[in-house]
Amino acid sequence: RFVSGDVDTGFIGREGDALLPVGHADRDLAAITLFAQHTYEPEHPGRGNDYFGPWDPMTGAMGFRSNATPRSIYAVSVNGRQVQMAALSAQSNDSTWLIGEGEAQTRTQYVYGDWGHGSVWVGDRHFGQVKVGRDLVLFDEGEAILISKPTFTSSTSGPAADGSLRAPMPGKVVATPAAAGDTVAKGAPIVVVEAMKMEHALTAPFDGVVETVSVAVGEQVADGTVLAVVRKMESNA
Repeated sequence: RFVSGDVDTGFIGREGDALLPVGHADRDLAAITLFAQHTYEPEHPGRGNDYFGPWDPMTGAMGFRSNATPRSIYAVSVNGRQVQMAALSAQSNDSTWLIGEGEAQTRTQYVYGDWGHGSVWVGDRHFGQVKVGRDLVLFDEGEAILISKPTFTSSTSGPAADGSLRAPMPGKVVATPAAAGDTVAKGAPIVVVEAMKMEHALTAPFDGVVETVSVAVGEQVADGTVLAVVRKMESNA
């Protein structure tokens, strides 16, 4: 209807949701499934019959946490966009995974194919896959999506030089314990970012003064965004 010109002033209001691009949810689930599968799959096909032994690479102690629900966190780059989720083998000997946490957990499955190819199922959606060098390629309705290890910007490896605190991954600012003008000691929290239900505190890399805090609580930030700057305190010696 849009292409044919069959529109009026209420068209976007009525059809807005259908006009938006399809979200990345299923694609991200498939990417994490693919990355987790290739990270922990055995190098040789023979696994023996003890599928639930503690040393089995797929279903043993992977994600084990003492007195807590097992969980492994995976981070992956999807066409250059950083994605991070919890993933755990479903221990069913058919390469199924539980992606996410709590009520948002989704069961996915990796299916082996011939000549190094394979596929991922997320519900009734099917994604083809092939390995290219060290990277993985996921196919979604003909579109090729590059899956590779992420290149997170560290919140502690860079700031020592200029004092800039950068978001280590996309997330939401949940706290700003320090304000511009505050004198802080090395290790003091300056900004706290929540990503995938985990909080990441960006701390002062040295004793100094907070020069700027450029974000507010509730703000969504992209990977690598400068959130605050700490100016090193000059020595009186």
